[in-house]
Amino acid sequence: MLTFLQGMNGKGYLSFIVDSHKFGNAASSGVATMLMTLGGLIMGIFFWRITKLLKKFTLFVGIIFNMLGFFILSIATSMPLIFIGSLIVGLGFGFLMPTSVLKITDASAKSATTFTNGLLMTFINSGTAIFPVILVSVGNVFHNSDGQFIFQFCSILLLIAAVIALILVFIPQKANEVSHPESIS
Repeated sequence: MLTFLQGMNGKGYLSFIVDSHKFGNAASSGVATMLMTLGGLIMGIFFWRITKLLKKFTLFVGIIFNMLGFFILSIATSMPLIFIGSLIVGLGFGFLMPTSVLKITDASAKSATTFTNGLLMTFINSGTAIFPVILVSVGNVFHNSDGQFIFQFCSILLLIAAVIALILVFIPQKANEVSHPESIS
């Protein structure tokens, strides 16, 4: 589920929200999209230091950032809120991508690392292709295909993912799992 959510970064829905709610123009949508990318870039620069502080909570915090960003986008009433939500979503994805790769690498035998990371990227790219169709279908079921409803729905899914990630932090690691002490536990 999380890899599919990583595929749904929301960039496509931003322009619909900006246009349908008359928050701005195409340039405003472009700035919001750029802020999402900038958030990922900023987090990428500081990721290693932050993971040293957060340790096992890195995945949880990344999901919380995404959830908060999507929630802000779901209730935004102005372009500044769209900008803030976009930046926070970008920061969240800046947490989630490298954390996912490290978790997959940590859980894999050394000989399977390339395969498992390829599988992760396959699921993320599948999410990019499939999740928008699923989200539109969910919107149709609720008779609400507005981009803000879609972000609200994603916030709920991310809340569920955050609870699961927090629970997993407290489950002891099995002795037969591969462990790489230099990566995130």
